[in-house]
Amino acid sequence: MSKLHFTGGGSLDGAELELPAHVTGVVTIERDGGCSHYVLDDLGAAYHFTGLNEIGAIMAGFMRELTAAARAEREAVEAAMRPVGCRYGCGATFGSPGAYAVHFERGEGSRCLPGDARGQLVEVDGIWCLPGTDVARR
Repeated sequence: MSKLHFTGGGSLDGAELELPAHVTGVVTIERDGGCSHYVLDDLGAAYHFTGLNEIGAIMAGFMRELTAAARAEREAVEAAMRPVGCRYGCGATFGSPGAYAVHFERGEGSRCLPGDARGQLVEVDGIWCLPGTDVARR
């Protein structure tokens, strides 16, 4: 069971209810022959009212797709922002794939650049970063 907040209108506006963990995405509440549709936001914190009956169901479908896309985008950005260790054994950690690409000399006989050849990178708390990036500002 998890407690969720309902927002955006409808018969549950402002309510907090405990819903079983298996309830995901869309909640439909039937009353007096009509149905109110709610969709879970991409952070999993609140259900937003999407409308009544058929229009509510259609809007809930759209919103479900949008929240899934927002969640996937946020996860991709977080993955790209995680520090990356060198897989070739130099022991350095890089704040982004871009910093790693600067570090790694490509071409014939590819290898890691030596520590004194990282002129385009700055070291912040043991993590090599591109100057001016969010990782370098942390």
